[in-house]
Amino acid sequence: MNELILILGAGIFQKSFILTAVNNNYNIILFDKYEPTWIKDFASISFFNIDISNTKECLKKAREYSLNAVVSPYNDAGILSCSLIANEQKLPGPGLFASELSRNKSKFRGFLKTNKFRTPLCYEVSSTENLKEVSKILVVPAVIKPNDGSGSRGVFYIGSIDELDFRYE
Repeated sequence: MNELILILGAGIFQKSFILTAVNNNYNIILFDKYEPTWIKDFASISFFNIDISNTKECLKKAREYSLNAVVSPYNDAGILSCSLIANEQKLPGPGLFASELSRNKSKFRGFLKTNKFRTPLCYEVSSTENLKEVSKILVVPAVIKPNDGSGSRGVFYIGSIDELDFRYE
């Protein structure tokens, strides 16, 4: 099989997926910030040092190939790049609207509210000035989280307003 798959992400969580593709005789292109040492053992893998969340760089490099598939397995950092590449190369893949919602908590909350879903109380903070306003009305304890994070990265429980400034930075 000479089909070419672009895999966005080459970390430990993607390794089993990548090895399965190699064992099934696919040719693999990998994009990731960091090159894993184990891929040097496989002639069917081409690695490119590209941040998978950088949609412009991913699209630019992907245009050099006629792909049979593009995937972003076991991570959401590359989901926007995946959907843009799939769309451009007329491949099946996640839709751009759904991908944007999955990466942006504010957009997702807005979508839920527009469609009459119940959502927890939430304040969006975009600046230190805005943070001061929110700190006057926020009820603690509370949970704070980044707008674009996943996997609980950047999520903090705060027990007092004093912790808010520290955690925001």
